[in-house]
Amino acid sequence: MLFRSDSSIEFFLNVIREMKVWSGSGLVFGPENDYLDNGSLTWQDPRQLAGLLNLLSSHTFNSYCEIGVFRCGTFVLISSLLSRKSKNIKITAVDINLEFVTEEIKMILKDLNIDFTIVEGTSDKIKKESFDLVFIDGDHTYEGAWKDYNNVGKYAKVVMVHDIDDHNIKTVLEDAPARLFNYIKGLRYTIGTSYFGREVRDMGIGVVFSEDYF
Repeated sequence: MLFRSDSSIEFFLNVIREMKVWSGSGLVFGPENDYLDNGSLTWQDPRQLAGLLNLLSSHTFNSYCEIGVFRCGTFVLISSLLSRKSKNIKITAVDINLEFVTEEIKMILKDLNIDFTIVEGTSDKIKKESFDLVFIDGDHTYEGAWKDYNNVGKYAKVVMVHDIDDHNIKTVLEDAPARLFNYIKGLRYTIGTSYFGREVRDMGIGVVFSEDYF
């Protein structure tokens, strides 16, 4: 098993370090640069992801959807964590390119006894499906991010949005994920938010809890 019951941010950080971080991203992660590897499956800021995993570890979800799985590292980590507390969890991955959803990835999920579905395409294919937890990390244009939220995110009890504090996306894509995150935060049923970022504006993960969760 990837995780244990007495998990902490440092524990999660060490798990991510063991998995390595994809060096092809060209990003600089400060002290975590020693753990870059071009063959890694994870494309996240290690400390941001560790903070997110630590937050999720204190909650129970019966279904999870990740829109935009790319190299699948984040999908595997979150799915493994959530399956620890919910043995019958329903997991769904959505991506327009399943190049990295290899047989090895599928075997890892099967070994964890996770009921998972892989969807090739956009969130249009799962429109109006309901999940406890949704991670929006697909099309980073505002139109694309909004579509993912409107198709699936707005039906979720908890929504996570990636790249809400990324200087490259702010410049090239008009800060689309951050705009979506701020919109969701302003909705009347939002009762709690969490944010994971760092001093250098790269990536960033926003989490919004709705009143339906509690």
